[in-house]
Amino acid sequence: MKCSLVLIIVNFFVSTNIFAFGYIEKDDTTRTLSKRSPRIYNAVRLIGEKPIIDGILNDQCWKTGEWTGDFTQWIPRKGARPSQPTQFKILYDDKNIYVAFRAFDSEPEKIICKGGRRDEFNGDVLGVNFDSYHDHRTGFEFDVTAVGQKIDLILTNPSITDVNWNAVWYAKTGIEDSAWTVEF
Repeated sequence: MKCSLVLIIVNFFVSTNIFAFGYIEKDDTTRTLSKRSPRIYNAVRLIGEKPIIDGILNDQCWKTGEWTGDFTQWIPRKGARPSQPTQFKILYDDKNIYVAFRAFDSEPEKIICKGGRRDEFNGDVLGVNFDSYHDHRTGFEFDVTAVGQKIDLILTNPSITDVNWNAVWYAKTGIEDSAWTVEF
């Protein structure tokens, strides 16, 4: 798989609704942004044991709630369908937010697992961006490469990045038969 970056821009509210942009189908390969129909994802309050952050999505908690996907490209073809599907799930408790991704690949041997320094985008990358101020201008972004390298940054106005921000968080990756996974 070619270098890919999946960002989910979300708003995390006390009501636990997480909003993503909605799209209207144009044809089989392209969609246009629809401001009238936002996609809504409901994060689930974690009941029971929290996940072990090991990159293996077999914890009981990942069987609760909704896995969602159906993303569109931003780069290189804005609004186009992705070449490979990706799914995510978000859980939370009183102290933490837990995020899991599954990035499918029909040719898993082509998943790009390049090492590098913290905050360098190398190889395949998955991540989430929290608009916790709900100002549509400031995001706190958490990304992980397929090899497990962490990238955290503050995103403002809407594409100025500051990688000097280093949050305390944990993430691990794993490989399945037809996907790579991230848990954080």
